[in-house]
Amino acid sequence: MENQWQQLRAVLNGELNERDGLSGQFFNRLLYCLDDVRAGECDRLHAFYDALQCARALGLTPLRLPYRHLTEGTMLQHFGLRRDHDYPGELLLTREAEEIDPHLLPVWKGEQRRFLETPPLDVLLPSVLNDPRYTHYTSAGQQQAVRTVLTCGRDKTLLVNLPTGSGKTFVIHSQMLTSPRRHLTLVIVPTVALAIEQALRAQEVMQQAGQDHGGRYVWHSGQSTEERNEMKSRLASGEQRALFCSPEAATGGLLLQLFSLAERGLLGAVIVDEAHLIDQWGAEFRPEFQLLAPLVRSLKATSPDGVKVVLLSATFSQSTLNTLKALFAGKRQGSVIEVNGSFLRPEPVWYVSEAASHEDHLAQVENAIARLPAPMILYTTEVEQAKFWYQYLRERGYRRCGLFHGATPMQEREGLIHAWRNDGLDIMVATSAFGVGMDKNNVRSVLHVAVPENLDRFYQESGRGGRDGKASVAHIIFHHKQLQVARNINRTKLIGASKGYLRWAKMHQLREQHQPGQFIVPLRAKHADIRMDSQSNVDWNLRTLLLMQRAGFIDIAYPPPDLSAIAPDERDEAKIRAWFDHYFNHIQVSVRRDGHMDEARWHEGIQAHRSHELGMRKQGYSALEEWLNDPSISLCQKLAQFYTLDGFVPEIACGGCPACRSKGYPPFTPTLGRIAHVTGEAVRNVMGNEQRVYYPATLTNRLLLRQWSDWIARLLANRQIQAIRASQSVLAQLSAVLPAGLPFWCSLAVDEENTCWDELVLVLPDEAMPELDIFATINRIIVAPERLQEPGYRGRRWWEVDTSAVALEQFQRNII
Repeated sequence: MENQWQQLRAVLNGELNERDGLSGQFFNRLLYCLDDVRAGECDRLHAFYDALQCARALGLTPLRLPYRHLTEGTMLQHFGLRRDHDYPGELLLTREAEEIDPHLLPVWKGEQRRFLETPPLDVLLPSVLNDPRYTHYTSAGQQQAVRTVLTCGRDKTLLVNLPTGSGKTFVIHSQMLTSPRRHLTLVIVPTVALAIEQALRAQEVMQQAGQDHGGRYVWHSGQSTEERNEMKSRLASGEQRALFCSPEAATGGLLLQLFSLAERGLLGAVIVDEAHLIDQWGAEFRPEFQLLAPLVRSLKATSPDGVKVVLLSATFSQSTLNTLKALFAGKRQGSVIEVNGSFLRPEPVWYVSEAASHEDHLAQVENAIARLPAPMILYTTEVEQAKFWYQYLRERGYRRCGLFHGATPMQEREGLIHAWRNDGLDIMVATSAFGVGMDKNNVRSVLHVAVPENLDRFYQESGRGGRDGKASVAHIIFHHKQLQVARNINRTKLIGASKGYLRWAKMHQLREQHQPGQFIVPLRAKHADIRMDSQSNVDWNLRTLLLMQRAGFIDIAYPPPDLSAIAPDERDEAKIRAWFDHYFNHIQVSVRRDGHMDEARWHEGIQAHRSHELGMRKQGYSALEEWLNDPSISLCQKLAQFYTLDGFVPEIACGGCPACRSKGYPPFTPTLGRIAHVTGEAVRNVMGNEQRVYYPATLTNRLLLRQWSDWIARLLANRQIQAIRASQSVLAQLSAVLPAGLPFWCSLAVDEENTCWDELVLVLPDEAMPELDIFATINRIIVAPERLQEPGYRGRRWWEVDTSAVALEQFQRNII
């Protein structure tokens, strides 16, 4: 970096125009700021400060940078900068800035904190991706997730838990690229901003793979009628392949198209990203989240082949996991497949500061903005707070900053996301509407200036930093009054039992009977205390039904629409409008539990469940409040406890929490991503069958594999196997000779553990028999040369000790 430092100094001195070779994040950002005509003086001074702190962390000299622009001394001092009479045209760090907490230096140094075990990609994927950048999985968790998603049946439901930065998005891309050509992968994400960002990335992947249709991959309310009609046409023809949308779009504008695709067997998969929000936001804040579960169940029932459902998150808690199983699987929770590759984020250096007053809070935040490394996200909990801080920054001379919240207009969102991704902004002032699933690798600081409603949200948002695996800062500055605000947000109002029963009784009274225990209820139903029709009334009726579903009284579902009623040849517009009005304002109810019309039993059941849900919410907030009030509690241990799932503890890492630093512990950043747990139907619990198949070793490896490609293809097509175990060279050759269009298969190393997939073991003439687990719970076919000896049986060939062994020629004839 010494050469880059001297190059930067020469460019700033006007001695050099050449900027190629400057790779340092903070050096480049300084030049971006100086070139940006929109940049304010605060942007430039902060960029000088970061560049000088980076040089100090790296031990570069001389520790000063040319800057001849006249600036007041007080403003320089605010950013930890000064001038020296010996170097009047240069900026230096103040002594105070040089004495900043040394635990921050690794952030400016760009110290690598994340070290992952990265298994090689399965041999089928590189050819599908057509991208030389992809050679390895990011972790064992990602490997298990991709393999499980791509090999499970169409009717399965999967819960996938992978840490931020571990490649959840790659799971989505793998599904959409390997699914049959006309099948749609629908990806439901919590915010329109994320849908836009994810769709742009998906289009890049599709273009690289040669599968791009040239149109949009996102559906949202800000689009033109022409754009939507083009997408509808591609959906109908099977050309769309992948589509990103919000829950509101899936349960609204897209719903009829989804049922049409499901009916034709063309809805291949529904993937919900950031699925933990179904629990956190869906109970009251956005009921459409929890309406995804009945929608998915209805789509599954409509499709002749079922619909694969994948729920993705980086931060499932145990209570959220239990809620999702209940919502999406009901009584069949044991059939859910879970993939858990969780580990704690090693990148953040954690700080917590309690301000003595509102004024002290203001001063501390302003100082933190000036002294923490950028790019930075400044998180608030309320829109008005975000607007205040954005205006505060603008008034003080920060121009490379953006404001993003739930009410930000669509067109403005797209511009902000583009500028943020391309380093056009240094600070993003935001609420939780920004950042969910957003990928910007080089965020160096996340500053919370208010208390989030629970530990999960705090951890999620702090994890927006350091996605490149390098050290980052996570700092929360709060004052005591903000704790009560967070408590109030955490206690999002759940409908009361008395009012809820009145709503249910009225909906039940106006039901349309279908069959015993199943009926259609009107969402516009009004009990005696409600005077006017309103969307608010509909929303509260939905919340009542969702609460009843979570309490186990009912299941709700979308009845499959009678698509003939809105067929293209139907000319009666009034009839069509009436059909739409009726369909979207009614929902199907199936009774699961007696007593739903007994007011006393209803109150008892609902009140018990409300108390349980409120207790779970309180736990999430209490865990955060406890740490804020006593930072001597180890945050890394608290997070490990909070994110333990079904007894599986995440791999531990700590970039430096206050408790560990106070004890003199260095950052604990071991190699992570080594462990992944797969539970549920994907894992076999009984001894598997083994079929031994022998052949005469008379041909070369290449000729054998060409001859074998037909029967191996039949085994894969019939799903008699989902994995092939062989040497890497054999696996590579095999992927080249097998026909296109086969189901995905796992390429297993000869010594790789396997508890999930029925496998074919290939041993070629010049190879030895691998050591295989004799107690394996999967089914296994072993194909090996007949001459190989059986260990422990002197003079006996390997297949002669098994009376069910068959010659390859006979085995081929028996394949279905």
